[in-house]
Amino acid sequence: MKNIQEGTIIYSVLVGSRAYGTNHKGSDYDYKHVYCQSAQSVLTDGYMPQIEFSKDDVAFELKRFVELLKTSNSTILEMVFANEKDIMYIHDDFKPFIENRAAFLSKKCGNSFLGFAFSNMSKAKGTNKKMNWDKEKIKRKTIEDFCFVLLDSGKSTSLKKYIKKYGLNQDNFGLVKIPNIMDGYAVFYNPSFKGLCGPESNEVKLSSIPKEKVYTFICNLFFNKNSYSQHCKDYREYQQWLKERNTDRYVDVKNHNQQIDGKNLMHCVRLLTMAKEIALGQGLIVKRPDANYLLSIRRGDLTLEKLLEESEQSVNEIKLLYANSNLRENIDEEIIKIIFLTIRQNFIKYERENN
Repeated sequence: MKNIQEGTIIYSVLVGSRAYGTNHKGSDYDYKHVYCQSAQSVLTDGYMPQIEFSKDDVAFELKRFVELLKTSNSTILEMVFANEKDIMYIHDDFKPFIENRAAFLSKKCGNSFLGFAFSNMSKAKGTNKKMNWDKEKIKRKTIEDFCFVLLDSGKSTSLKKYIKKYGLNQDNFGLVKIPNIMDGYAVFYNPSFKGLCGPESNEVKLSSIPKEKVYTFICNLFFNKNSYSQHCKDYREYQQWLKERNTDRYVDVKNHNQQIDGKNLMHCVRLLTMAKEIALGQGLIVKRPDANYLLSIRRGDLTLEKLLEESEQSVNEIKLLYANSNLRENIDEEIIKIIFLTIRQNFIKYERENN
């Protein structure tokens, strides 16, 4: 048995793109493990259902592994259906999970795989991702862009249009706060004033208007401060995202004026295909025979419209296949219980003998 600080690893397997055969030159190596937490660790640290050594290296405690297996979780099922060459380590007590893996496929796989596929499709579209933000949202704006002038007609116009129409210079503006009106200002015009705002300011600039002097009043101005603050926040987040984003994931798709996350779209199609294979009695095929097709999706070679149409057709077909499938209704939990108890009992015995 392989020991870690929290317990003992009883199964380690290569997962992800390198297991699917959809990896490229820069692909990471992803690993999943199953471990038995030691009694001492439970007493001192509390139960730890999952340990993330890194984002690409995750271990499930045996109890958590079994809980997820009972739900037909696609990630867990892929672990037990892994190709032999991708199994990095397996303890003898864990082998019954591999030997009895056919008993873990049931009609519940339909909802599990479809749910995961929908999740990847949503991510792939990138509807709310910053990469697809409207250009106006990510263009740095100024206070002027959020100032509006009240017209005699009762309507309003942007300050920029107002300045252009009357040939004004905002550097000659003098602003005086209008009492009881939030973010409302009376604007006077004279070269002696300080202007609308400073170059680095996030607030409009007020001017002192001496009572003994008469200055030209030109308009009432309103500064939409809340919208300006939100814009500044969005812009900062976007700039931070530009620094941190993984550009390898995003591809331009034919006949689509936005980018999508090609990796998630590829996984959506993969999951739908695997769900269909399970319903047809072909088992869970981790190493993908359609790897080249999946990679073409990741590159953006296919139109988004075509992929969405095909995926919708696949979903309807999969639902019908599972409704008429010969698969068992539910996973065989009795086999899981027997294997689980055997591993626990042997592990307790192993701990006693070695402590």
